[in-house]
Amino acid sequence: MFPARIYDKYVFKKSTTYFVSIVVGAFFLLVMVDSVTNLGNMTSGEFPLSEKVKGLLAYYSIFVFRYLDAFFPVVLLAVVIATFSMMWARNEIIALMAMGISPARFSAPLIVSGIVFSLLFTAFRELYIPTQLERMTLRAKDFMSGVGEFDVYRILDDDVQLTLDGDKLLLLEGVLFRPKITLPQDLNQYGVVITAESALYRPAENGRSAGWLLRGVSSPAEILKSSSLAKAGEERIIVYTPVDDPNLESDQLFVTTNITPRHMIAGANWYRFESLPELFAAFDDPAHSNHVYDLANSIYTRILRPFSDLLPIFIGIAFFSLGIFKGRTSPKEITGSFFYATLVTILYVATAQYLAPAVAETYRSAAIAVWGPLVIFLPITVNLYGEVFRKR
Repeated sequence: MFPARIYDKYVFKKSTTYFVSIVVGAFFLLVMVDSVTNLGNMTSGEFPLSEKVKGLLAYYSIFVFRYLDAFFPVVLLAVVIATFSMMWARNEIIALMAMGISPARFSAPLIVSGIVFSLLFTAFRELYIPTQLERMTLRAKDFMSGVGEFDVYRILDDDVQLTLDGDKLLLLEGVLFRPKITLPQDLNQYGVVITAESALYRPAENGRSAGWLLRGVSSPAEILKSSSLAKAGEERIIVYTPVDDPNLESDQLFVTTNITPRHMIAGANWYRFESLPELFAAFDDPAHSNHVYDLANSIYTRILRPFSDLLPIFIGIAFFSLGIFKGRTSPKEITGSFFYATLVTILYVATAQYLAPAVAETYRSAAIAVWGPLVIFLPITVNLYGEVFRKR
C-alpha cells in the first residue's frame, strides 16, 4: 500500500529544506560580493550600532530581493532538481515506481510546496517592499535608517502638465529643498519656471487640494503680486498667490498637484513596487493619466506572478517524469532531463524579464508583457505532460 501521507510530508520537508538553503545561500553569496565595495561605506557613518544593523538588513533585503524577483522561477526549478536528485540518489524513485505511482501523484507534494514558496515570496513582495519604496534608489552609503535626506526625480503631473524637481527631500517632514516647478503653457505668463528656497507638501484636507507650499519664492517675482492662476478652460486654481489667499505670506505660493514626496523619491520604482491598493487608486488619479500602461503592466504582472513563477516547477517535473516514466533511468539521461528543464526555464525567464517587456513597450501593450511568456511556454509544458501520460 502506498504511504501517501508519509510521502507527502517527506517531500515537503525536503523541498522546504532545499528552498531555504538555496535562498539563504544566494543571500550570503550576494552579500559577500556586494560587501567588497559597499560594506565599508555603509558602516563608516556616525550611527549607533543598532541603527547600522537595521540599515544593513534593510539594504541587503532589498538588494537580494532585486535578484530573487527576477530569478525566483529559477530558484523554484533548483528546488525541483535538488529534491529529485536526492530521491534518485537514494533509489527512492525506483521504489515509488515499483508501487505503481502515477506521474500526477508523484509530483503532487512538490507542486504544493512550490505554491507555498510562491505565496510566501509574494507576501514579502507585496507587504514589505512597498514599505521600503523610498529606499529603493538610495546609494549604499546612504542606506542607514537615520538618513533623512533623499535625492529626488523630476516628476510630471499628467493632469496639470507641470513638472516638479528639486535638490534634496526630507521625507518625514515632506520638505523639498530648492524646488523648481516648470509650468505648462497656459500658466506661464509670468515665467516658465518657479523657484523657491523650499517647499512643504500638504495632503488634501478640509476641501483644499493636495499640493506644495512654496516658501521663499525667488522667481518670477511678478507672480507674487498677481492673481492666482487657473487651468485654461477651467475654474480650478493651480497656483495660489498671496493676492487671493490671505493664508499665504508675501513670498509664498501654493501649487496644487497630486505629486507626493514618495513619487519624487521613488521615480519609476513607484509604478513597479508601490502597493497594489495604491496602484489601483492611481487609475482614477488624473496625475497618472499618461502612465496607464505602466500601471496596468505592474498590476497585471504582480497579480499573475504567484502563478507564472510556478511554471518552471511544472517544466522541471515534466522533463524528469518524461525521463523516468519512459525508462530513461541512467545517470546521463537523468542529467539530460535536468539540463533541458534548466535551459527551457532560463529561456522562459529571459522572455519574461527582457523580451516580452521590450516588445510590450514598443506596442504599449501590458497584455504582451504579462501573457506573452505564458502563451509561448505553457503549450510547451502541456505538450510535455501529454507525452508523459501517453507513455505511462
